Amino acid sequence: MNSLELKNLIRICFDNFQTKEEINSFLLSAYFIKSIVRGDFVPGKSDIDILFIFKNEISYKKQAEFTEKFSLFVKDSLNDNDKIFGHYKGLDILYICENEIPKTEIDFLNSPFSIFTAFGFDLEENHELIGGDDILCSFSAPDPLLFTDIQIKRILEKNLKGDSDAILDSGQIVRLLLIKYGLRSLHKQKIREFIESNTDIELWLKEFAINHLLYCYGEETNIINFENNCKEFFVKIHNYI
Repeated sequence: MNSLELKNLIRICFDNFQTKEEINSFLLSAYFIKSIVRGDFVPGKSDIDILFIFKNEISYKKQAEFTEKFSLFVKDSLNDNDKIFGHYKGLDILYICENEIPKTEIDFLNSPFSIFTAFGFDLEENHELIGGDDILCSFSAPDPLLFTDIQIKRILEKNLKGDSDAILDSGQIVRLLLIKYGLRSLHKQKIREFIESNTDIELWLKEFAINHLLYCYGEETNIINFENNCKEFFVKIHNYI
């Protein structure tokens, strides 16, 4: 199943869910984002990323409940057999309120959502409306270099606090470091081409970036060895920045 077929199925799920639930009273927009729009989506390995934009008065608890309900609805509707969904075996859904969309550089700096900070340029270029109002039609992101170090430090702080997700988020650190080297794309094949053709990139970063791409989207890798590599990688990042 290619990304276009998958998007069409999820659109049908969204329409069916819309008739089942009273969502227009609190949901403004739903978008496909990241790889499923970029063109480097790998069925069964890549995550299906969706962004929900809620009305400002909706509580965080209500957003979380709705998101979980929709994710389960889609998974049940598609009768997933582990050949459709990626790492999380479901949808990776980012949900925010309209007033949390950053509009100034200060807003971007303080945003807790990585997609809006250093990766805002990707969201600006790669979003596709599923339903609702096109809130992002005028969205624009500042230079991602303004936020790379801050984002890297945030992830490192999570790692120091024992947040296991930071291990797998190391791919985000890799992309942030590559932004510092001049890459302006999150497309996985372009990332690999950039790594292999750029002689200025540190060898330890090159090796880890390739291993991470293989881990997430290609060959099977021993997860324990990969986590150990992540820990070594974090130490080098500390010294690098």
